[in-house]
Amino acid sequence: MVGLSVTSKEGGNRPSVKASSRNFSRPKSPMNLTAVLGFLLLFCLFMVSQRYDDVSSCMRSGQRFVKTNREFRKTNPYVLESSILPNDSRFYPTVANGVLGTVIFGDTIYMAGLYNGYKGESHRARLQNNIPYVYVPESTLWSTQLFTQDMKNGMFTICLSNTNVIVTQKIYAHKLLTNLLVTEVSVTCKIQGTCYVRLHDVSGPVSKDMNLNSTETLHYNSSYCNCSKDIPSSDCPKCQYLRSATHKEFTTVTPEINGSSHLTVHVIYSQFPKKLTVQNIGNNFTTKKFVFMFAVGETRESTMANYIVGMGTVTANSLLQLHLNEWLRQWNSVLIDVKNDIQSTQYMVSALYFILSNFPSTKNQQTKFYGVSPGGLPNGGSDVDYMGHVFWDQDFWMAPALLPFYPELVRMILTYRVRRLPGALAKAKSFGYKGADYPWETAYTGSDVCPGENYVEYEIHVTADIIHLLKQYIYATDDWSFLVECQNATEVASRTMLELSSEINTTCIRAYDMLRQTAEFWSSRVTWDAVKGRYVLNNVMGPDEWHAPVNNSAFTNVAVAQNLNFAAEVATKLDCDKEKAHRWQLIAKLLYVPYNETAHYHPEYDGFHPNETVKQADTVMLGFPLGLPMLESVQYNDLKAYNSCTSAYGPAMTWGMFAINWLQLNDTENAKLMYRRQLRNIHIPFNIWSENADSSGAVNFLTGMGGYLQSVLYGYFGLRYRNDSVTLNPTLIPHSYYNGEMDISIHSFKYRQFTFDIFVNQTSINLTLKSTVGSNCAYVNTSSYTYVMCRPQELIIQRQRIYIIVKKSNELSLL
Repeated sequence: MVGLSVTSKEGGNRPSVKASSRNFSRPKSPMNLTAVLGFLLLFCLFMVSQRYDDVSSCMRSGQRFVKTNREFRKTNPYVLESSILPNDSRFYPTVANGVLGTVIFGDTIYMAGLYNGYKGESHRARLQNNIPYVYVPESTLWSTQLFTQDMKNGMFTICLSNTNVIVTQKIYAHKLLTNLLVTEVSVTCKIQGTCYVRLHDVSGPVSKDMNLNSTETLHYNSSYCNCSKDIPSSDCPKCQYLRSATHKEFTTVTPEINGSSHLTVHVIYSQFPKKLTVQNIGNNFTTKKFVFMFAVGETRESTMANYIVGMGTVTANSLLQLHLNEWLRQWNSVLIDVKNDIQSTQYMVSALYFILSNFPSTKNQQTKFYGVSPGGLPNGGSDVDYMGHVFWDQDFWMAPALLPFYPELVRMILTYRVRRLPGALAKAKSFGYKGADYPWETAYTGSDVCPGENYVEYEIHVTADIIHLLKQYIYATDDWSFLVECQNATEVASRTMLELSSEINTTCIRAYDMLRQTAEFWSSRVTWDAVKGRYVLNNVMGPDEWHAPVNNSAFTNVAVAQNLNFAAEVATKLDCDKEKAHRWQLIAKLLYVPYNETAHYHPEYDGFHPNETVKQADTVMLGFPLGLPMLESVQYNDLKAYNSCTSAYGPAMTWGMFAINWLQLNDTENAKLMYRRQLRNIHIPFNIWSENADSSGAVNFLTGMGGYLQSVLYGYFGLRYRNDSVTLNPTLIPHSYYNGEMDISIHSFKYRQFTFDIFVNQTSINLTLKSTVGSNCAYVNTSSYTYVMCRPQELIIQRQRIYIIVKKSNELSLL
């Protein structure tokens, strides 16, 4: 390659060194003429110097912050600021983009799909974090400091100042160029002479997950990086440290299962000095900017290409601008806003932000998606944060929170499941059953990597949970074509797994194949109980993992019946599998669900006693999200029974489910208690969630965030998807800490081809149709009138339950 020189070293296996843990409003005063003139004078001086940029602006915020002596400021729903870091480093903020993720100040970068370890020991493989930091948590050199999590723009910013220098560092996982992690450092020298800023190496010890195969030094000439038309690249500080980089090739130490291979990854990172130097020879401030990058790829060529593209886009700030533009496109005006409660709005925005950060850009069709784990991409090392595994949390807790705004991301999740059908077929076969039994936990290959054998064998409700999401997606989008689209499973499945999946074409797996095979699994898994005169499911584990194995988990059996019924519904629509569909419906109709005729409630399983402690939301979810028809008195009895026996130390998402179901009964007081209870798991100032309220368990707990967002969308907005409509039954939301109920709005709510803004206040619903695709109309039905919306317009109606119905799409034939 022209302009590139390489210095190579061959390396064998690096020593197995244990990786270290991560370190881890004032009253307004009247403005007089003097103040105005003074302000204009200062502004002009800075403009003349041409050195007044975002650094000093950021530091003014920091000085204002210190003067007000507050732990964090709340002025913008997308921005969280603090002059101090959390005491517990587990609650430091994160940056991620669906391919790369890291905890700020941590020594680790994780790459999606990169796992090390055999079966239950499989975990995210640690890459050393080779980007420099201008600050580490133990720093004492700075008189002013400000840390900003900018969720609108997907970055974390560090702002520092002392008598000599102002420094700002932006860290972001590039949202469009997803194989890049970038940091940009601006240094403003305020004194005459030379200013120095130390760069900290936080890379930590050598990773015990990776074998180093080779290392080389890359030197790029000036043709790869031009800062502007006026400044030659040799004089441009932005490019100064990009042109010398280190390339390393690694392979994982241990494959995930027999028959799978070691995974290879290439990294290229900018070499950086121990300190940055800025000379100021005039009377004005002098600012210089420096850029450093960390690139990953599966081959040397692709990684070099990623790095070179990054270098080229440094021109005129386009590297950053491309990232900002993509985040702007990602948000697409989506917002959940609570009037006069900025803290609640920030809770909702940050929950959405952290979940969105785990999805790659939909503009890059070549980027592979490996699912979302409970702690997200920045977490999941050995023995922590569920080791980065994917299980029902993704499909049952996170995805429903995305569906009203980002159906395309829910489609991505479902595609992930379709492509891993071979693993589900292999698992069912290994236990002697037909069809597809989805693994409780997956990592790279799609086989079950859960470290606990009882979970692998008994916690099978995940299969029905996936189909529950598929049904909600189809009803919300009318995307029936997804059911017959081909997906290729050969990329991740092992040879053994493909051999066990010989009954399907693994180069063309359809969502309907997944649906049909899950129904076949349940058909073979149930048994007939002559005494009950019903089909039963014995030896299972429901969401309450503290009791297992049990017979006839109420949650599992209802979810299974819905799986079977939806499979029959789709088979009928596609005009196929008629005999099987009849059998699926029969099993669903006759599947036993525990019910206590005396106390008029649903026991969690056969033999359940209400004085037993339940781990988390389980049987209460028969009402929502499963929607089992029952008397209100029975649902009330379920809620009262499990409210008393559910552990107070259970995981975060539990309380959101209680809140939704209390709201379904119009019990706003009990709903408010449960809604607020989940907020105890949020850790300020950066709104990082812990799995449990005592700070234990996984972080940054996306599962809890998903449950929280569901409590807003399906609880206080009363959102429900049906096969031919969507229902909204809104209730005003409690203030995050004051008494009182607040107006609430959601922006860019998508239903089929329509996009709405919805504002709810004490008396009315303001429904604005923002855009529509095609010629169909939305029929908005109330108790007394039907409104027709065919083009962008605004509709204000009395606050009540409303149904939105869209003209049916044409029937689809199975290809």
